Amino acid sequence: MTSSTDSTRFVILSEARSGTSLLTETLNSHPEITCHGEVFHPDPAWHFRGTMAKLSNDTLLKLRAEKAAFLDQVFDQPDAKAVGFKMWRIQEPDECARLLADGSVSKIILERRNKLSQYSSTLLAHQTGIWNLSAESGGKKLESAPLVFDARAFRNFIAFQTETFDYYRSQATGPTLNISFSSLVQDGFDGVQDFLGVQRQPLDPQKRRLHGTDILARFQQSDHAAIRAELSSLGQPGWVTE
Repeated sequence: MTSSTDSTRFVILSEARSGTSLLTETLNSHPEITCHGEVFHPDPAWHFRGTMAKLSNDTLLKLRAEKAAFLDQVFDQPDAKAVGFKMWRIQEPDECARLLADGSVSKIILERRNKLSQYSSTLLAHQTGIWNLSAESGGKKLESAPLVFDARAFRNFIAFQTETFDYYRSQATGPTLNISFSSLVQDGFDGVQDFLGVQRQPLDPQKRRLHGTDILARFQQSDHAAIRAELSSLGQPGWVTE
C-alpha cells in the first residue's frame, strides 16, 4: 500500500452506533484532514470526500474491485496532512486484516463502551430510519415507540461487539489510539488531532446526539426491572445512563 503524499494515513475501526459519524464529520471540519466515511459500504458514493467525492456508486464499485489500488486512491488526497476513513471488520474482513497488519497506517479504535446505549441506538435507528442528525438540525425531536427488551439478543450483541474489539486491539500494528464515545463527548477532539499530527484547532462537534442520556427510558416501562437485573448480572448497572 503506497501513497503519493506524505500525509498521515489512518483508519477508524469500529462498529455501528459508536460515534464514528461524530468523529469523521468533526475531523472533516479541520482544514488539514480529509476523512472519508465507510469506503466499503454497499452504497459508497455519499461516504467519500476530497477528490473522490463526486464519483458515482458504479465508478466507486469498479475501483473497489482492485482493492490495493483502491485504497491508494482513497489515501491520495494531496491537500490533506492526514487522510483516513472508517470501516467495520464485517464489511471487508480480509482488507481489515491487511490494514491492521500494515504498520504504516495509523489505527483509531473507537468503541462505545455502554453497550445498552449502543444496542438501543441500533434498534432505534432501524425503527426510525434516522441514523444521524447534523449539528445544525437544532432541537428536532425524534418520534419513536418504546423498545422491547430481548435479553438473549442483547447478550448476543455484547458477545459480537466484544469479539470484534478484542480482534482490533490484538491485531493492530503501528500507531494505535484507543478512544471511546464518552471521551469524545466529554473531552473533545484534541487527543485525536495530536495523534494525527495536525495543528490543534477548536473543533465543534458536527453531529448531535439522537437520543437522551436516560438509556432505560428508551425501553417500555414493563421491561425496566428485567433490564436492571440483566445489567446487574453483567456487572454494569451504570449502563442505564450515558
